[in-house]
Amino acid sequence: MFEHVVLRKANDGNPISAGNIAEALLYYQKVHLFIDRNTLFGLIRQLGANEVLSLVARHDLSAVYCEEMLGTQTQTFGATEFHSVASFRLAGTPDTELKTPHERMQAELEFKSIVPKSDAKRFADQFFKRVPIRRFTGNHFVKDGIHELAFLDFLDVDYLKQALRTAIAIIPGGYDAGDEFKVEIFKSDTNGVSIFTNIDFDSINKRREKFDSNLEALKLPLLLTNIIDARADIVLSSFYGGESALPSKSIRYVLTLGLDAVNPVSGIVAGFVDNFVIDKLLSGWRPNHFVSTNLVPFVRGY
Repeated sequence: MFEHVVLRKANDGNPISAGNIAEALLYYQKVHLFIDRNTLFGLIRQLGANEVLSLVARHDLSAVYCEEMLGTQTQTFGATEFHSVASFRLAGTPDTELKTPHERMQAELEFKSIVPKSDAKRFADQFFKRVPIRRFTGNHFVKDGIHELAFLDFLDVDYLKQALRTAIAIIPGGYDAGDEFKVEIFKSDTNGVSIFTNIDFDSINKRREKFDSNLEALKLPLLLTNIIDARADIVLSSFYGGESALPSKSIRYVLTLGLDAVNPVSGIVAGFVDNFVIDKLLSGWRPNHFVSTNLVPFVRGY
């Protein structure tokens, strides 16, 4: 088994699922979860509140919780858009100010009916006893915060050009911009940075509409948010151990790639992982349990 892995998102950018965690526990001695709101609420819906509390209490699993979200803040002055990096979280309602992470979690669990109202406070109490809170802002992961480092990416025109060109080449409906691709920036002292490109968003979005009418229309702020997210992954990977950390990488992706290369029934195996391994791992089962209990008697002939 490998030593450890850090999970922040699945390979497709979706929140971490119970399946992702189970597969990581199958291959790694230690799993560390970077849990955000979407991952937490998704796990509660999949497993139930009590099972999530049991999960984060495992000896072979550690976790931190981050309620902050990173994104692109865009302001328009005249005909010009200025972009900056924003960190935001739930603040409350017009009638109620939610001052602590505990209050915010409880309120959101109740509002979204993720757990019964009577259980929301108990869950938040128990969860924060097991899982510490971390922030993208502040100095914990990197001096001055991940959001400040991400904004520097906006100001590095060579990096920005490479990142945007790569992004539009791989997204659904995208294209290879070639050597004619251009990026120019203008930094404002107060409003962020204005970014000018020759990306053909109209043609991209026409193709995206043909591929899937549910795809979000592509605009520059969405591409910039992906760049912010990539910077967060890089910082967290470095913080938690460089090559041992695999943010935004699902074990399922690695596993099914290998299966697809040699076996046409990989879907059956993936189904086995879902239906058998998840239940077993989350109840404390480990691969060596299978080897010692099932395979050894078979080898010995009884």
